[in-house]
Amino acid sequence: ADGAETVTIPAVFTSRDGVRRTVPTDNDSYTAGAYVTLETARPGLHACEDSARHEGRVVTATGTFTLDLAADGHVTKAHIDPWTGDQSLLTCAARALETLKFAAPDGGRGTVIARLNFNPRQGTR
Repeated sequence: ADGAETVTIPAVFTSRDGVRRTVPTDNDSYTAGAYVTLETARPGLHACEDSARHEGRVVTATGTFTLDLAADGHVTKAHIDPWTGDQSLLTCAARALETLKFAAPDGGRGTVIARLNFNPRQGTR
């Protein structure tokens, strides 16, 4: 609380078909930064889950979010496909992700793809 902490996050970069990369690419640095930016959405995503719980809705949902980025890195659109589970929970998550600002993408536009899984611990509701 009074100092600094170091957190190590194991990240593996893959191609779109899921094959692990063995040689770094120019895009890896941007990808790592995008991962950190996505983590900043965690409080908003927890708020979505809390709201669903409070309303007595199912808190299990999974979705692949494709985030379109403007030249300045702001999310212009969040599309969810494929998805399963509570659609309103995923819609709330999309609204939380739409508030993010990523680093400005090369070429003036960009896309970030993230898979989110709302899966409460067994025995909780």
